Amino acid sequence: MNEAIRLLHFCPISLGGVAMNAHHQATALCEAGIDVTVLCPPDWRHAETDTSYRQQRTLVSPPPHGSSSRMKSRWLTAKAIWKNASLCDAAIRRGGFENVLFASYMEYLAPLWTPPLRRYRESGVWFGAMVLDPARDYVVGPAWWHQRSVSAGYSFLCDAFVHHDIDLRDHGAPGIPTTVVPHGDYPMPNPTKTSMELRQELQVPPGDTVVLCYGHLRDNKNLQTSIDAIASVQNITLVVAGSEAAPGQQQSAQYQHYASERHVGDKVRWLIGYQSEIETANLFTMADVALMPYDKSFVSASGILYIAVPFQVPMIVSCGDGPLAQTIQEYSLGVRMSEPSVEAIQDGLQRVLSSPGKPRWEAFQKEQSYERNAAIVIERMKKHRTSQQLPESGIKEV
Repeated sequence: MNEAIRLLHFCPISLGGVAMNAHHQATALCEAGIDVTVLCPPDWRHAETDTSYRQQRTLVSPPPHGSSSRMKSRWLTAKAIWKNASLCDAAIRRGGFENVLFASYMEYLAPLWTPPLRRYRESGVWFGAMVLDPARDYVVGPAWWHQRSVSAGYSFLCDAFVHHDIDLRDHGAPGIPTTVVPHGDYPMPNPTKTSMELRQELQVPPGDTVVLCYGHLRDNKNLQTSIDAIASVQNITLVVAGSEAAPGQQQSAQYQHYASERHVGDKVRWLIGYQSEIETANLFTMADVALMPYDKSFVSASGILYIAVPFQVPMIVSCGDGPLAQTIQEYSLGVRMSEPSVEAIQDGLQRVLSSPGKPRWEAFQKEQSYERNAAIVIERMKKHRTSQQLPESGIKEV
């Protein structure tokens, strides 16, 4: 009996949607017969005794958002990127891995850390990456360096995986194979408290509609606009739950000060920091609506979507054309706004609460699975092995 194919799954982030996606994807790959080793930081949220994949907890975590000045944070981030690239190189070399999957596409400082990976590719190693955010429009440094970095970030990849049909050449990538995979659902734990108990803890007035803004407090999520939108609407409590944004963007204290200036501090509840899976399950059990008023520059998938669906929480969304917009409309999971304005949010709330439509929750969950995600990734690995005339291994047929 041949040994299963061995895959190194590189994930330098332990929190948030990228890490959650990597965990579930690695689990599905293991169930399909792949011998997966996740290369991750020491604070990885899943004990190795509880996972079907192996773990190497040697990577360096990036600095927590809000913990340092902008310049210091960038310096620490650069050090972490360089160190983790070296650790990835060492893991491939020492482990003899012929297949490496990046949990997300990376371009920062890529001209400096990608040359060893290109040499591995030239020797037959397969590299894939989950391109979770294909629009690389956050520019660090001069424009020419950013463009060179984006190109270098793709330079060693054999396959790029995306969540909707998109031509990555329009976003700085060379002509590498691009494959659409389902995001996969997020299995969430059962809540530990009832909606009523949670509302009482947060002192939500009886009869109020709970609108949840969840996730990192990045500027492109327009939290200030959300605060303005609920200012003149009766019987609404806005719950803001998530971690601080990166230095250089607005922090939670600034948003809280703004809410006070607008005299709506009593209409907003703040839960700032990482939300565990149990805390997340409780929040979505309590929520009546999930509010996601992103800029048009947001064209990637959103992990919040895959958390909200199991709890059947309708969403009010603005974003660019991409998997989030496509899914909301295709499965009638809420309202897509044309823009993230005060008027659009207020109209969206009125539409969701008065005419919720017929959301296709079950159809969405049936058609989106990590099992199918893993099958497609395996198919691409097998095709590469065939093209390289490498020895066949014991991958299950998919």
